[in-house]
Amino acid sequence: MTEPVASTERLTTLEARVAHIRELMDERDRGFTTRIAELISHNRLQDQEQEKLIERLSDKIEEIQAILWNALKWLGGLLATTLLSVALKTLGLI
Repeated sequence: MTEPVASTERLTTLEARVAHIRELMDERDRGFTTRIAELISHNRLQDQEQEKLIERLSDKIEEIQAILWNALKWLGGLLATTLLSVALKTLGLI
């Protein structure tokens, strides 16, 4: 009679340990799920910051291009004026 009682106790102990392992696995899964959600949120925030930075940089690049284009037009006008004055002096019209 002691054999069935010992067998029952071992089964009960084994079931309790398996239940404990399941609880630990569930807790671990909840922790992983929480951490993954935090990482996804953090990545979204970084993506938003990167998009803002891209917008600011593209605006600055457009400003620099406009400044360079204006400088190029100014230098072109200066060169044209200089060449015209040299040509007019050479022809003796000035």
